[in-house]
Amino acid sequence: MSTNTAGQAKRQKTGDDSSTAAEDDRNNVSVPTEEDISSALCRIENTDQHYSAEDVNKAFDNLDTWGWSNNNQDERGKISKDFMDLSVIQRTLISIQGNKDNVGFMLRASKVISMFLYPGSNDEHLENASTMAQKFVECKGVEKMLSIIKEKYTGELNVDQLTTLCHIFDLFTNTMRNMNAKNMVDIDKFPPIIDAGISTMAVLSNISTHDVDVASIKGVIFLFIRNFVDYNAEMIDVVEFHNKNIFQKCVRAVKNPDNTWKYDKKAWERLSWFFYECCYGNRKILSREVDFEVIVPFLIQFVKEDPETACPIVFDLLRKASNIIGKMKMMKNNKGLLKVLGAVTDCGNDNVSNGVQDEAMDLTKHLYDY
Repeated sequence: MSTNTAGQAKRQKTGDDSSTAAEDDRNNVSVPTEEDISSALCRIENTDQHYSAEDVNKAFDNLDTWGWSNNNQDERGKISKDFMDLSVIQRTLISIQGNKDNVGFMLRASKVISMFLYPGSNDEHLENASTMAQKFVECKGVEKMLSIIKEKYTGELNVDQLTTLCHIFDLFTNTMRNMNAKNMVDIDKFPPIIDAGISTMAVLSNISTHDVDVASIKGVIFLFIRNFVDYNAEMIDVVEFHNKNIFQKCVRAVKNPDNTWKYDKKAWERLSWFFYECCYGNRKILSREVDFEVIVPFLIQFVKEDPETACPIVFDLLRKASNIIGKMKMMKNNKGLLKVLGAVTDCGNDNVSNGVQDEAMDLTKHLYDY
C-alpha cells in the first residue's frame, strides 16, 4: 500500500466515532436557570393537562437548545449538572411511555435524550454524559426504546418517524460510547440493539420513498455496529455473531428491492469501516472465506462508485479478502474487479487523485503476485 494506509486512516479518522449529531454553533444562547429547565420538564410531564402540543414542543426545543449551548466549558458543565440534578433522563423516559403514539413527542424526546448523552466531539463532556448514560441504562432506557421500535416502527413510516428512528439509534450509539469510555460497559445490553438494527434495515428496504432519511438511519446503524466491534471485540462471541448473518444482511441493506446497488456516501463509508473493524489486527470476526465472498461485491461497487471515499479502507479490505479467498479465485469469481481497478489506475482518469491511483496500482500488483 502507499503511505496513506488504512491503519493510519483508522488512527486519524476519529470524527465518525461520535454520534451523528454535530454540535451546532449556538454561542449566543443564554444560560438557563434550574427554574427554566424545571418548567420545561413540567410541561413535558403533564401533556394530558392544560399544556398544548405547541407548549410541549417548545419545552423540548428549549431543552435541546440549552443542552447544545456551549458558550464555555464552565457554562456547559453547569447546564449538564442541572440536567442531572433535575433527573431529566429519568423524567423524560417516564413521559415517553405515555406518549409513544405521539410522533412529534417521540421525535423531540429521542433527539433531546441523544443530545444529553453526546460526550462531545473530543469527549469534552464525557463525565456528565456518561453519568446520564448510566441513568438511561439503569432506568431500562434501552429496553423501553427497543420495545417502542418493535411496536411502532415496523411498517410504512413517514419522515417524522424515520427521523425519530435515527435519533433512537443515535442515542444507542452515544450510550455505548459513554459506557465503554468509562469502563462501565454491560455487553449484554448491546446485541439486542444489533438485532433491532438488522430488523429495522429490513423494514427500511421496503420503503421506496424518503431516500435521504432511510440512508441516514442505515448509516447510524452501521456506525453503532462498527463501534460495538471496535470497543468490545475481545468480548464478542464470534460464533454467535456469525449466526446472525450480519455481513450478508448489511450488504443487502445497501441494495434496492430489485438487488441493484443504492449508493449513499456516508452509509457506505460507515459500512466499510464496520467490515474493517471486524478484521482489524488479529480480530477473527471477519476471517472466513464465506464472509469475505459476501462483502467483496460491495467493496468492488464502492470503488466503482466513489474511489476517493473508498480509499484506503476498501482497498485494504480487498487485499485481505484476496489473501483469504485466494488471489486467482477472487479475480475469477468477481466480475468487474480488474476492470474497476484498471479504470482507477488509468493515467487518463483525471477524476481520481494520485494517492487513490497508487492504492489501486498496489492492489493490482498484489493480486497478480501469486
